[in-house]
Amino acid sequence: MAAGAVGSALVPVASALLANGEAERARRLVATIANLMILALIPLAVVVWIAAPSIVAVILPTDDPGQLDTRILLTRVMLLSPILLAVGAVMTAGLNSLGVFGAPAMAPNVYNIGIIVCALALTPFIGISALAVGVVVVRRASS
Repeated sequence: MAAGAVGSALVPVASALLANGEAERARRLVATIANLMILALIPLAVVVWIAAPSIVAVILPTDDPGQLDTRILLTRVMLLSPILLAVGAVMTAGLNSLGVFGAPAMAPNVYNIGIIVCALALTPFIGISALAVGVVVVRRASS
């Protein structure tokens, strides 16, 4: 929902700027929004990283300490994904403002295929963590 909200708010404004010949101003707008998203989400991710043991213990309780440690690790790895998703949403909106639709439309497919490839390639080496690593690595590559 957040990605859709960013797109529906940013595309009309950036498109209007571009239509008025203010390409530099449109570029600055997209860059500023991307930077603000990063500045807002990184501190939030740090707080969740620190609080992960408490949060995970409440949301996904278990008697097995090994399972709890795995859940905490996976939660921490996945904290990068929302940051990269937000930046990707802003970049998609920027491309859509320029009339570029192909690459942003294909990105979700490439993302899913990349996660599957990472899962298949990395699971023998790092187990279940391969999925979390795949999500973050592929999200980074598609942003």
